[in-house]
Amino acid sequence: MTTRNDQNSKNDQSRFQELQTLRTLRASLTSVDIFTKKVLQDLEIMTRNYETISVICESWKNELEKDHSNPNTTLEKNKMK
Repeated sequence: MTTRNDQNSKNDQSRFQELQTLRTLRASLTSVDIFTKKVLQDLEIMTRNYETISVICESWKNELEKDHSNPNTTLEKNKMK
């Protein structure tokens, strides 16, 4: 009878350890999930910022190209000096 109780006790301990491991794993996965969502949100913000910066830079570039191709603008700038 003692052997059976010992075996049951070992099985219970093994199940308890397995349960603890599963709980730890679940907590880790939850933490990773939260971190992954945060990273994805940050990447989304960075993408929007990049797109905005690209639009601004493109408008500056176009303005500069327009200034260089327009001789009147260059003359006006030289007169101001």
